[in-house]
Amino acid sequence: MRAEKKRFAVRAMYGAGAVILAAVSVTGRWSDGRIPVRAEGEPGFWVETISVSGSSAQTEVCFSASGRAELSIVVEKDGAVVGESSESVTFEAGEKKSFALSWPAQCRSGDVSVVYSLTESEGMLFDEKEIPMKDSVVQLAEDSIECVVNEMTAEEKAELVTGYSVSGVNLQPAGVAGGTYAIERLGIPQVVMADGSVGVRIDTNAGITNTYGISYPSEALLACSWDTETAKEVGAALGRDSRDFGIDFILGPGLNLQRSLLGGRNFEYFSEDPYLTGKMGAAYVQGIQSEGTGATIKHFAGNNQETRRGETDTIVSERALRETYLRAFEMVVKEASPWSLMTSYNSLNGKHTGVNEELVTDILRGEWGFDGFVVSDWNAAGGNVEMVQARTIFTCRAEKISKMRSKRRLKKARFRKRRLTGVAKIFSARLSKRFLSGNTRVLESSITNAIVRFRKMRRWRAWCC
Repeated sequence: MRAEKKRFAVRAMYGAGAVILAAVSVTGRWSDGRIPVRAEGEPGFWVETISVSGSSAQTEVCFSASGRAELSIVVEKDGAVVGESSESVTFEAGEKKSFALSWPAQCRSGDVSVVYSLTESEGMLFDEKEIPMKDSVVQLAEDSIECVVNEMTAEEKAELVTGYSVSGVNLQPAGVAGGTYAIERLGIPQVVMADGSVGVRIDTNAGITNTYGISYPSEALLACSWDTETAKEVGAALGRDSRDFGIDFILGPGLNLQRSLLGGRNFEYFSEDPYLTGKMGAAYVQGIQSEGTGATIKHFAGNNQETRRGETDTIVSERALRETYLRAFEMVVKEASPWSLMTSYNSLNGKHTGVNEELVTDILRGEWGFDGFVVSDWNAAGGNVEMVQARTIFTCRAEKISKMRSKRRLKKARFRKRRLTGVAKIFSARLSKRFLSGNTRVLESSITNAIVRFRKMRRWRAWCC
């Protein structure tokens, strides 16, 4: 009964648009970069780990404020209480304490809920957490983010933040840009991303019944209206289409400036004016995200041409950068709170944007307060480890053999495909190997905050709740 009430409360909070942790900055309030579950000064806790060994289990709980209270831990299976413990604890802010639990034989397989309750002496409830388990392994849910991240292996962490768009990998619907790896043992679903400048970009010739893309006015055309409500309505329609197709994130809108008539992607940028771009872009993002689909503003920053875009270096003064090229991004971040941002292919003042800490960490997160996640453009230059350290959380690596037309390149691609499961696997392996040397805290912090962002999406709510 307690578990059913808890699940009802979580769904009610989602319906009201309240997502625990979602308003907390990626840097957090704690020195190690982790996210505190409750505001400072309030009695509360989060569950760090649950490890099961035979007929017993060990759990670690971290407290967010100093105090003394009664901590009750109840193990439930099929709605019945099969284990319970309670003790009075005194704790300091940030202190981690370990507790032992009995783990009956019937809990070793199937679904189990572990409910933690922190109460004062008179019975008032300070905080409560419910951690779902499956086959004695913690599963992703509203209260178990920290616990799941701590349960992940280094390889799983690296794989999650690498992402992929690999030929031959089953991504549905056909034609989407890419996705993340699902980690089924922890209940972490795949996140699917698609382009969407004039509608959701999918393959309508894949033989899937009733799968058709709908075209909408481009960003350039919308900006001609100077009507933010129209932009919001089009964004909402795009968000609904994405949700219906099972797509979690739209890789748009583009917020770069139309600097030249020869720009190959001018149609998907709003304007040559940063203020108009910022206002229309904010409305567009608000519309997309009102439907439970994440928006990804791009290409951050100084992406002003398509010709040799991966090799160009945008040299720009501080004033011009702030007043023109970054202005629209700043407006959209502050007015619409996009869930994601994509860096660009080009370098900016001599440094690739995906590994540019001044751009991604200092300006974007530090000055503007961006609390979403950052994804690199597909196959963008820069090392994976350096990207994560710069808070570019997802580094997407693509291998599209079908587009390699020359015989020499095709032969080379086939050779790589035979020997390796995918390009993303290579990069994730390198990433995990280097992070095993003691840099996992940056990776864990990035993953924790990425999962917080994912928890906003309606598909993830249905999966995890």
